[in-house]
Amino acid sequence: MAVIAGAALLTACDKKEVDLGPAKLAVNPTDVSFEAEVSSQDISLVATRDWAVTSLPDWVALSKESGAANPDGQKLSISVTENKGHNRSATIIFSIGFARQAVTINQVGPDGEVDNGDGTKEKPFTVAGAIEYVKTLGADVMSPNKVYVKGIVSTVETTFEASGTYGNATFNIVDEEGSSDVFKVYQTYYLGNVKWTKADNNPDIKEKDEVIIYGTIYNYKGNTPETVSKGASFVYSLNGVNRGGDDSGQGGEGTPKGTGTLEDPYNPAGIAAVAAALADNAVSTENYYMKGKISKIAVSKNVDQTFANSGDYGNASFYITDSEDATGEFYIYQTYYLGNRKWVTGDTDIKVGDEVIVYGPVTKYVSNYGTTLETSGKGASYIYSLNGVTDGGTVVPPTPIEHDGLTPETAFTASEANAWIMANIEGNSNTGDTKYYVKGIIQRFYQKSGVDQNFAADAKYHQASFYITDDGKEAADKEFEAYQINYLAGATFDPSKDTDVKVGDEVVIYGPLAKYNTTAETAGKGAAYLYSVNAGGEVPPTPGPGGDEVGIMETNVTMIAGTNAYDDGKLTVTYNGTTYENVKHIKYGKGSAYGNGSIVLPAGTVEIEFFAVGWKGKDATLQFTIGETVKKVNVAANDGAANTSPYSMTVADSDHYTVSLGSALAVETTVKVETIADANTGYRAFLFGVHAKKTSGGDTPGGDTPGG
Repeated sequence: MAVIAGAALLTACDKKEVDLGPAKLAVNPTDVSFEAEVSSQDISLVATRDWAVTSLPDWVALSKESGAANPDGQKLSISVTENKGHNRSATIIFSIGFARQAVTINQVGPDGEVDNGDGTKEKPFTVAGAIEYVKTLGADVMSPNKVYVKGIVSTVETTFEASGTYGNATFNIVDEEGSSDVFKVYQTYYLGNVKWTKADNNPDIKEKDEVIIYGTIYNYKGNTPETVSKGASFVYSLNGVNRGGDDSGQGGEGTPKGTGTLEDPYNPAGIAAVAAALADNAVSTENYYMKGKISKIAVSKNVDQTFANSGDYGNASFYITDSEDATGEFYIYQTYYLGNRKWVTGDTDIKVGDEVIVYGPVTKYVSNYGTTLETSGKGASYIYSLNGVTDGGTVVPPTPIEHDGLTPETAFTASEANAWIMANIEGNSNTGDTKYYVKGIIQRFYQKSGVDQNFAADAKYHQASFYITDDGKEAADKEFEAYQINYLAGATFDPSKDTDVKVGDEVVIYGPLAKYNTTAETAGKGAAYLYSVNAGGEVPPTPGPGGDEVGIMETNVTMIAGTNAYDDGKLTVTYNGTTYENVKHIKYGKGSAYGNGSIVLPAGTVEIEFFAVGWKGKDATLQFTIGETVKKVNVAANDGAANTSPYSMTVADSDHYTVSLGSALAVETTVKVETIADANTGYRAFLFGVHAKKTSGGDTPGGDTPGG
């Protein structure tokens, strides 16, 4: 017996597990097609680990949805139900651990291919169509126009009631139950493009509801097709019921009518056509009359934008539709009250159903959320008539521009700068290297977290932002914003010794002009500076060619970086006790390579003034090639020219150079600038504060050497 037991034990110990090799999952075929009737087909599955199905559409069945490992393969049967509708497809997902294998199931139907629509009211996108559309836009790119999307509610994340006073809902829609294509409807408004309210006994959203959504859509982070949030869309149709509200601010339905005069005002579709013809973010140079009935009050931060709710601003924002047939819709944005004034307590406020005539300029406002056709904001328009009542509003003609802004003596007034910018700058842009003078009286400061942004308030950059008008009084449509400007002559404000600006100061600003949406301003980040305060206190700038004036650390020529040359760093320079930030410059050369670029000199230039330094511990040689003439300048090393941007350095008069051209340039000329191998060993040099001059003071002694 002992022998038998020992033999049995030995046999048990010799038994080994079957080695199935590395993890492997394979299905053949991976694409299976069926006719419309009930039918089945076989597939082969090879799995070296236990497997399971993790995704299976409800119209597809498998003979087995999980099983043990079988490296030799096993047969499975796929069955489909009868298809009585459009062609359909779905995916079965097999898995072993982290490994996945997809099998696509296609089944034809008697209705053929689904028409995925084109996003119009007549042919809304299907869910599949909307997903395909936003993928063509790219990740996080908003649709340029609002579109219609239809589907069936598959899951509800937040009902209208659950959102409280926000009155919006979030849910997912599909083309048919069980579909793998899902579109997210995010924070959408209710029927009629209004907030949902319980008091109206409105049915809330629920699963299996059939909806059509209208709004702006996009592919969030490239993986979630959805509507833009915060009421940028709304439920146009719920189980066949709709209450209008579409085409907000787009003119939409309706035939354009009117000529824009008081006797023949535009209807919403007519004024929308005028705004649509403008360039992006452009404001019309003319004012127009437009007439309609208030269809909806605009909402911002969950507050209706009536006059009473605007506080000290005294304006209102709302939508109008055609007074006769309620077609179309146009957005009236931040409009003033009767008589072209701010609304005050005691005045009659607006409400839905009021008939209004509005007078003012219009704009085509373009942002990441799409395009809105509307009146220009900040009181640029006003209600001429409210339910037939007028209050003598004064028609304000366009501001005449009598100055050119090119010198301190011909500086734009604030209102002129506003009008010039709106007429000449398209979109959110600026004048680049072309700079202008603007004068006015400080009316108020820009506020950040409730703090006036004077120079002292900006502890990091010591830049100021404030609004100026011609007379220091509020004039929203004629004001100019000095935005993130530096102190006198472009220097950095020193709170220990410099006098800050205040409301009521008369100032002149110098720098490039910019338009941001409907705001006329300077280009930011220190691109402009305070030229003078109260007609005094300015630091005399350096005269440039043609009478232009530039600060000592400014550049009045075009500088172009070439090979191994860089103009994208940040440079701070201290000179004669004054610190200048964001100094325009080019760094030529790197490590063990020389660099080159060019500067463009205007006709009439007779000499060039500039600052230049070599890399820390390495004097360098800069060579200027002007036609057949070559000039070399030896520049001294500077301890601040080291490491990587941002750079900070202190320079002296010895770092300031003058190169004479001998005679005035007859035409605009491009000058090659480069670091070269010479007596000095440095590869790298900084060039900044470049001034082209029409009056000569002669070469810097010993500063250049004739060549060529």
